[in-house]
Amino acid sequence: MPKMFPRIGGFENVVYDLSRGLSCHHKVQVVFTSISSDRPLPQEVEVYPVLKEIKIRYIGFLLSLLYNSIFFFFYAWQERPDMVNVHPVFPGVMITWCSCKLLKIPLVATSHGGDIQFSPQKDYGTRSSPLANWILKKTLPLVDRHVLISKAMYPFARSAGSRDSRIEIIPNGVDPDSVSLDSERRRRLENELNIKRDDFVVLYLGRLIDLKRPQDLLYGFHQAKLDNAKLVFAGSGDKEIELKKMVHDLSLEDKVSFTGFITPETGKWDLINLSQVLVVPSLSEGFNLTVLEAYASSKPVIGTRIGALEELINPGKTGLLVDTCSPDGIKEALTYMYQHPEKREKMGLVGQELFLAKYTRDKMVQKYQKLYLSLINKK
Repeated sequence: MPKMFPRIGGFENVVYDLSRGLSCHHKVQVVFTSISSDRPLPQEVEVYPVLKEIKIRYIGFLLSLLYNSIFFFFYAWQERPDMVNVHPVFPGVMITWCSCKLLKIPLVATSHGGDIQFSPQKDYGTRSSPLANWILKKTLPLVDRHVLISKAMYPFARSAGSRDSRIEIIPNGVDPDSVSLDSERRRRLENELNIKRDDFVVLYLGRLIDLKRPQDLLYGFHQAKLDNAKLVFAGSGDKEIELKKMVHDLSLEDKVSFTGFITPETGKWDLINLSQVLVVPSLSEGFNLTVLEAYASSKPVIGTRIGALEELINPGKTGLLVDTCSPDGIKEALTYMYQHPEKREKMGLVGQELFLAKYTRDKMVQKYQKLYLSLINKK
């Protein structure tokens, strides 16, 4: 139950891939708010854009909740699904629980990060709202299973009210067949970003927001002072203007480029393939699909020492870990990658092996399918 479908981004990619993977053996329906033009609707999946977001000050959320709960009940009454899986938990559980209880349909809720992760110091997460935090603590214990995408999210799930016996960990996955390279797109990117064949290309792929700390990467890159090195920021967000000013102030215009939001159709995979290393300098992650996308393209990753990235990155084997808010740490990691091309390439290959063994879309789909069938058979 994403807000928009089939939108490109974070958990929306997971819903898209999960629904397509399940549709190979099951009838799959996706209920959401509005159709996005980010990518074509999957023909093998039935879509129901029946929910609404009512934007009226003070009472819009309550009206949306009431409206969507009623319409979801009519949908569930008519279609009688064997299983309901909401993404993310807030406000999905609130909209669906009553209908599932009345119609005796098992309910699974998947958390993707900010819906249960909480940091009052950073004002991050749905639970930074006292009302939302209270609602989650009342509704999360009601689901049949609460799926987490990483072990690092477990303490947040417990503090949000989830029960130990109902928590299941299923990492996200990426479809290796989605890796599409195009020589014409690659040449266009090289020309637009002024990338030469022998350049050492550092890639940031994600939202340009303070929580992701792209400024730490920029400062670390500047301090490293590597010859023929280029830094590419692929993404958009409210830090973009500030970052571009920093680039100007540091006289890095010939070394740093911004692509804006990028999709597979506009060259995401070609850009990953062009790079030598991907950097994730984030303060908080529920998971991180870009790490898997780098591994799928046999590229190493530099990440911060936070729970989700520590699960994905094996230091010295598939990448390197640095402290959060540490441009110096990023500088040292970039310098190491730059000076050791053979080790860098080996890390990328080991990352690809890890990805194929644990983090493909099919691995994710199989685990969800096993969970669904166990609840359906129990019912």
